[in-house]
Amino acid sequence: MARLTEIVTTSVWPRPDIDARRPSEANCVKRHEEFAEERAGSSEWFELSDRLRAHVDVLAGGADPWDRWHRWVAEATATR
Repeated sequence: MARLTEIVTTSVWPRPDIDARRPSEANCVKRHEEFAEERAGSSEWFELSDRLRAHVDVLAGGADPWDRWHRWVAEATATR
């Protein structure tokens, strides 16, 4: 079975250095058109391709977003 992924275009952690605004409808439509071949039916999910992986890597800026999220959770927990 093909591995599926969802393109997340918003930040999951509230940090002032990261733009966490909800993406515009136009940007969502653009991404769905750009990666139409990777879409899993008519859902919000996409099959992970080399082209989609390259796009996600650019958005991540060379860092694993889950590592960043884990760090944010640890820092938020430590300050409580």
